[in-house]
Amino acid sequence: MRRGIAGGIWTMKRICVLGNSHVGTLRRAWDGPIGSEYADKAQLTFFAARGALLHQLELSDGKLVSSNEDVTNSITFTSGGLGEITIGDYDLFLISSLGLRDFPIPEGYYSQAVLKALLEDRYKPTIAYRLLRMIREVADTKIVLGLAPIAACTDDDMGTIEASEAYFNSCIDSMAFANQQFFAPWNAELMGQPRSTLTANGRHTLPHFTKNSRRLSIGDGLDDQIHPDTDRIHMNEDYGSLWLHDFFAKVL
Repeated sequence: MRRGIAGGIWTMKRICVLGNSHVGTLRRAWDGPIGSEYADKAQLTFFAARGALLHQLELSDGKLVSSNEDVTNSITFTSGGLGEITIGDYDLFLISSLGLRDFPIPEGYYSQAVLKALLEDRYKPTIAYRLLRMIREVADTKIVLGLAPIAACTDDDMGTIEASEAYFNSCIDSMAFANQQFFAPWNAELMGQPRSTLTANGRHTLPHFTKNSRRLSIGDGLDDQIHPDTDRIHMNEDYGSLWLHDFFAKVL
């Protein structure tokens, strides 16, 4: 719900963000100017852990919980003190990355049945899909599934890239097909990254979005460390701000 008078009570949309290290860019962006911009419309609570640790979340009595101490400690830190995720407490879920990647439709003719099977093979094994299914056992709350960033090119690569929308349009068509044929029955929707974050051919993230990207903070000695220059997949808060702007335009 948007912030406003509803039945005499002021409310805002309560959004649960679930993810891995890629949530770090969204969290840092939310802690910056964009958080102030949308503070009267949305309340974001982040439950994140590095790597694939969220695979160890289980459904129990309407909550996502874990018997793994590392998972519990991580989500407690990123959420600001909540060691479990009460599904009924949220108006919308954002599942970020956790195996979700771009998937352009292959060239050539394929039947809808074949394409649907390819998409199921792509998404069903992911942690994101596992979490989606557990949430659906409790509530029909809308779920947005955010794709992981496309790997960035290097600064040297920029001079060799020719403009083309073919790859980007193929990814858009694939997302639309996946949403229609696979995710819509779950009241869920895939969402990719902003076009403005991609190279002219749409195949790479622009390199400046990786500059000074930092590790997800979970309360250990690696918190906020800058990723090495060779890391092309983790993005900075500038990327996160653009992504959240698109996200809020969709859901608020």
